[in-house]
Amino acid sequence: MLGVSALKAHPQKPTEFVTQANYQGHIFSQKRTPADKLPSKGSSQIIAIEQQLTSCYVALQATPTSPVLGAEREAELMASLHQLTAARPNWSITAYSEELGFYRQEDNRRQRVRNEQERKQAYQRQERERSRRDSLERLALRRTQLIDSTRQAILAQVRAQVDSVAQVQAAAHQATQALALSTTAHSTATSMPHTVAVKKPVSRKVVVKTKRSAGPMVYYCDSGNTVKYHATSGCRGLSRCGASIVPISQSAAQQSMEPCKWCY
Repeated sequence: MLGVSALKAHPQKPTEFVTQANYQGHIFSQKRTPADKLPSKGSSQIIAIEQQLTSCYVALQATPTSPVLGAEREAELMASLHQLTAARPNWSITAYSEELGFYRQEDNRRQRVRNEQERKQAYQRQERERSRRDSLERLALRRTQLIDSTRQAILAQVRAQVDSVAQVQAAAHQATQALALSTTAHSTATSMPHTVAVKKPVSRKVVVKTKRSAGPMVYYCDSGNTVKYHATSGCRGLSRCGASIVPISQSAAQQSMEPCKWCY
């Protein structure tokens, strides 16, 4: 082993105890000093530096994304290098610095990869949330449209029933007027035998017209969602009706319902 004075006079060669390591095509230097070649002064710093660098190399090969160096370990390595330089100025730290620099660059590269992955994951979460909101909005829109269509169908049925009642009332009123006119004409004809009662045919024609305008009566189930009308209240299509069976004019029923296939 060289003495202290000889080492001071002759600095260590940068390539002594240095080998080349390869990671994914990237070549970098590694310096590992055999135990029997360690100098008496500064050996503890050399051992600490090389052990820390070996730990970094193990972390480098463990996973492709995890940190290799880390801020805390880098600070420890830098402190050990300063201590080694102070204790053994002629000891070459070129390979240590090169290996440390490679690990630092690899950490920076992996950090960029992690940032990109996190950005993609955040974007995917946003897209999933946007898709979920769009689905909820479409569902709410379909529900609103269904409610509106149901409301319109109910209003149409109510209007049809109101129109039917109005037509029945109008027909009854016209029939009452026609009956009154017929009675008056009959009384006049009885009291005046030489007078021709010309209003009787007219009143009968009015009655016939009002009945025809009302149209034939049909029947439907007043369950709130009826879509068929029936020719008779005893139609087999009304056998399952759990509500009232209501009469309605056929013309009014045709506005919002279809004829029953059993009756027509």
